[in-house]
Amino acid sequence: MMPTTLDPEVQSMLLDDGRLNIFLTRLVARKHKTAKLEDIWSAFASIYDDLPSGRERRLWLLTVLEELDASGEIALPVSHGRQWDRTSDIVLPTRIKLCAIEQSEEKTNWRTFAWHPALQWVLDRRHVIPSHFQFLKKVNQGLVEGWFEASEPLKYRSLQLTGDEKRLQKLCKCRLFGTGRLTLDMLGCVAEVLPLAIERFSGNATMLLFENAAPFIVVRGILKEMNNTGIGCLGYGAGKQVIKSVGYLSMIEPPVGSVLYVGDLDAEGIQLAADIKRISSHVTILPATSFHRAMIGAAAELGSANGWPVKEKQPRQVAKSVLGFVDDSVRSKCAQLISSGRRIPEEVLSQATLRRILSS
Repeated sequence: MMPTTLDPEVQSMLLDDGRLNIFLTRLVARKHKTAKLEDIWSAFASIYDDLPSGRERRLWLLTVLEELDASGEIALPVSHGRQWDRTSDIVLPTRIKLCAIEQSEEKTNWRTFAWHPALQWVLDRRHVIPSHFQFLKKVNQGLVEGWFEASEPLKYRSLQLTGDEKRLQKLCKCRLFGTGRLTLDMLGCVAEVLPLAIERFSGNATMLLFENAAPFIVVRGILKEMNNTGIGCLGYGAGKQVIKSVGYLSMIEPPVGSVLYVGDLDAEGIQLAADIKRISSHVTILPATSFHRAMIGAAAELGSANGWPVKEKQPRQVAKSVLGFVDDSVRSKCAQLISSGRRIPEEVLSQATLRRILSS
């Protein structure tokens, strides 16, 4: 698989202030509050020469959009919403919001501001937009007054520095942060990880993780009656919220070595599983293949061998790398479900079926 990061030379070219300003100006010139993906591509191609093809081209565009989102000049859709083109593992927004361009005399004042020694690098920048200037002045105040000597949760620090509990997380993605610039450690931020609902049954290092609450509750009851199933603990991911809990996996004691992830067999469920695997750096994420096979069999037993229609509009295809999360033995069936707009949910598994799987 190709990497999801760019080499420094390409990234520097893409995030050149002059190019970014021209790109944004062309989008805003349409005088609409939003821009569709086709308009975004058109403006992008007119500014950046020698664009690569396929996946890498998408990565180039996403890098630019994330930078502008972090600076507050555009707003990307919510990460797991429906306004994304997921035909590749490099997902792109189908529409972005164009935020008002700030007008302020402070656009040049940053060069004459008395920066703390830890912020002297700011003077080497060719351009600092007003929202970044205001943020950096707050950081400067914090450094002078010792705000960061005691660690605080990220959202508290975000409120303190930006007035918005979610803003700092976005700013972390822009070029104000990095080697020789700002870091969360410098700002005294405690890593924020969403806890995961788990129940421990033994010291075994394998976790069984469900996307939905109902099968979690049923399996919890079964495991309480059984011994030596090989499952050390049981987890409930709360649907898409599990993305925010990936970091918690490495915090569980006794340690979890691998996770068998079940999930719904549909475009969103498999995409979510692939995302969890991609993000997890300390714990191995594996497909719970025996459960997936049983889900397909259970659907047939209920007279719906081809699954059930999705209730909301979902993608009719996912990238091969995403579909590659599930085992070969169920991959073609999953591809068929997705392309036909159908799905098999975790809840298709009866108590008897779950007991049989756990006993085998």
